[in-house]
Amino acid sequence: MICSDYGCLSRTIDIPSLTCSQDLFDETTVQLLAERFSYLLDQLFEPNQTLAKQPSLHQLSIVLPQEYVLMHTLKTNDINRSSAILNTVPQSFSQVAFSHLQKVSVELDEQALTYGELLFYVQQFALLLINVHGVKEGDVVCQCVERSLSMAIGIMSIQMTGASYCPLSPRDPSQRLYSLIEETHSHIILVHQLTRNTFQFNIPMIDIDAAINTEKMLNDIDLSHLTDVTINRDSIAYVLFTSGSTGTPKAAQLRHRNFIEAIRSINEVGIFTEKDTVVQMARCSFDAHVEDIVGTLIVGGTLVMLRPHGHMDFEYLSQVLVNHQISYMQSVPTLLTAFLTYMKENSSVDALKTLRSLCSGGEYLDNS
Repeated sequence: MICSDYGCLSRTIDIPSLTCSQDLFDETTVQLLAERFSYLLDQLFEPNQTLAKQPSLHQLSIVLPQEYVLMHTLKTNDINRSSAILNTVPQSFSQVAFSHLQKVSVELDEQALTYGELLFYVQQFALLLINVHGVKEGDVVCQCVERSLSMAIGIMSIQMTGASYCPLSPRDPSQRLYSLIEETHSHIILVHQLTRNTFQFNIPMIDIDAAINTEKMLNDIDLSHLTDVTINRDSIAYVLFTSGSTGTPKAAQLRHRNFIEAIRSINEVGIFTEKDTVVQMARCSFDAHVEDIVGTLIVGGTLVMLRPHGHMDFEYLSQVLVNHQISYMQSVPTLLTAFLTYMKENSSVDALKTLRSLCSGGEYLDNS
């Protein structure tokens, strides 16, 4: 690789080819790295460019010319944009729900809720949290539930109050759960029938299933009070903790505006849209579960939940793909590879024919 300096001094810089570990990079990746580095140097040593006019480092780009063409195409194509995605999660969800009242929002096996029904339960439960338990913007509300309709109701209700959602995994030991609750200063935990006996320490718990089916709540709650709740787009939407493999778990926080922009970009390039049926695969300890659940519900898609441990029951999972005509699926490479191997060995690959988008990440993804 030869680069020339056209400034005050005339000289040539000879840069040898890149040497990279084959354990970390394949040939295509190394070639791309070399092209980017070469393009970067071309900008630094552009002919007829005086030293005074050299660009600052932040003005240089590693995006190749042919990639600019692709980016321009994505920006100008007639892509599927969702005008329903607003500034915060509650705004976006409410707008979508009112526009799709009779559309199925979330399913699990034989259970289902339309957007109208889900909005009704979410508003009810959000007002219970606000009026009875004093939940407000800036609070962190922990939720420990298995995959269920209650999981979706709980998450969206927390968002509706202006508080931050913090998931707790029922798989975690009690000491870890206790430390996470202590760190978030959460004064209540949302549970349901399958997790109500998980916590032995003294902290108020609210059973989502019991609360939304209470006749008194159905009759007494005035939904108009929700108009008094104001949520800033810079408020924290959710808090997730790292696995703690390097020591004490660390909290990662995401604001409404960041989450909304991420989902908007995914929606605009067509990765998932209001026409998609999304299967929820990720455990609640991974941030992908928020993208699956909240992301689907604010673009107007249909969310399909799996029964507890259902993502590991490949026969059940393949039946879900067929029965619900799943068009979007996201999973870590290890699980995805095992599932696809099962499908191939059992001649069940036809179950994948409705898939439009298949996403994977979080680990090394083998091209084979």
